[in-house]
Amino acid sequence: MKVVCRIAVILGDKSSSDMAIDVLRAFISASKSEIFSERIKSHKDGWGYVAMTFRDDQRPISVVMYKSAAPVFSDVMGVKQLEEIIRGSERYIIVMHSRAASYGRRNVHNAHPFHLSGKEYDMWIVHNGTMYRERLLELLNKKLVGEISDTYFLGEYVYRSVDSPCVQSLVNAFSSVKGLTKSAMITVSLLYEQEDEKVHLFVTNYYTKNGKYYTLYLLDMRDEGLLALYSSTVGHYLARTLDPSKDVLGQEISNGKYLYTLVPGNFDVKVLTYVVGPL
Repeated sequence: MKVVCRIAVILGDKSSSDMAIDVLRAFISASKSEIFSERIKSHKDGWGYVAMTFRDDQRPISVVMYKSAAPVFSDVMGVKQLEEIIRGSERYIIVMHSRAASYGRRNVHNAHPFHLSGKEYDMWIVHNGTMYRERLLELLNKKLVGEISDTYFLGEYVYRSVDSPCVQSLVNAFSSVKGLTKSAMITVSLLYEQEDEKVHLFVTNYYTKNGKYYTLYLLDMRDEGLLALYSSTVGHYLARTLDPSKDVLGQEISNGKYLYTLVPGNFDVKVLTYVVGPL
């Protein structure tokens, strides 16, 4: 079974909270009614997010990770909590994921994101697509115990491979398992270094099937305090919400590319920079 999931990422500040809520609502609509997959009609097998907020001196002040086995379109309290984070934060990074399961039970554990720790940095990862789980287990020298998502093992492999996060180490780690992609290796990783409080956002966009469904789009509205990345279906519903004159879909991230953003303790959306390169 192929996995089909929806992803949305928002880097925003207080001035763009209304727009960020629009992206959230488009994400909910995309999860409830999929238009780019003939087989999957909704993403109902759980959802989750990681939200990092920043205080007045622009250093990270909180991290909230939320996972639910309920679909996002029926999880009223979970959505309300995320809306409150958006409305109440000066600056924030939010990574959202809505799941239609392939490998692994439909439970809270297998909802994304997955959190990895134990080194001098923490990592949260979400994934759209399916990897060859057995081959990941071979690389990790592990045996499967229970019905665990392939994304968990993908995250574990990358975390083991990267001692200190930087763009090149992340590119190397993900590129080394690109050949284990069954349908897509579309991932978003949020990494936080404890000592110097650097925050890294790393996105991979690689797929072997159904490019229309898997395509990611980047909406660059930094002048208005928002940078957003999302799955194609999210863009479809966002276009219905916003002024048609706006370039809602934004820049297409082509197949085989990564996107990297470093937030080195001076997070200001308007001057935030990012790079796009080949995996």
